Amino acid sequence: MRAKLSNIQPAKGFTLLELVVLIVVLATVMGALTLSFSRSASNSISPIEQSRALQCAKAKLDEISLRPFANNTPVGGLPACGSGQAGAQACAPIVSSSGLDDVGDYHRQLDNSARACQIEVEVTEGGGFAVSGASGGGQLRLISVTARSGRAEVTLASYRGNY
Repeated sequence: MRAKLSNIQPAKGFTLLELVVLIVVLATVMGALTLSFSRSASNSISPIEQSRALQCAKAKLDEISLRPFANNTPVGGLPACGSGQAGAQACAPIVSSSGLDDVGDYHRQLDNSARACQIEVEVTEGGGFAVSGASGGGQLRLISVTARSGRAEVTLASYRGNY
């Protein structure tokens, strides 16, 4: 007896070749997604580093701005050094010092004590500006603070007047 071929139904499912093609396509898509997410994750840390650098720079600038203008500035600030008023002395020049008791002492300071921040400070005379009519003769010192945290770098600057 002969078997009837008309009763044989075609097999259901996928062939081996179709499965291999599916795996290759899925691997390519997953690789592209992984690359995209890794770039996104590495860029998302940048705002955190930027914020940390800004906080470090602001804290250092505040610390320096609260110091007296010059080493020989009297308690209370009057008479201001260099003002020409009775009893006023000439202002001490900007000199890097470990004492850190006046604005000029911070010139060229490198501070790595802050957690995850490196801070550099520059203090210069006036920057070409003067304050007219001020009791201290209108003297200014420009304080520039640069803080780095990871790949982020922030520079803040402020004038400290002697008035």
